[in-house]
Amino acid sequence: MGLMICSDCKKEVSSKAVSCPNCGAPIAGLSEELSPSNKSTIQLTSNMLKMHTVLSSILFWGGVVVAYNNWRDDPETTKYASIAILIGMVWYIVTKILTTETSRLDT
Repeated sequence: MGLMICSDCKKEVSSKAVSCPNCGAPIAGLSEELSPSNKSTIQLTSNMLKMHTVLSSILFWGGVVVAYNNWRDDPETTKYASIAILIGMVWYIVTKILTTETSRLDT
């Protein structure tokens, strides 16, 4: 079992892995026994998980900015910003767990 570099995140990955355990991207040297539809499904899953990571980060950091700017002036807005922070954080954690589990199941 050798190591190779993921083309997306540049981390070391097992050459036997179907997708990167860090970012979920399909590995360039995918096995010959995988059909094109499986490769396409892996790529779509990787892209979906990346999109979820970006959206959850935007929700989290947007909530932080709004809460910081309004924490004295408008407690109602701060409450909603705090909820956005919590949802963004949980969404990000769940997405990272799914990315890890997806790549683990692919190997």
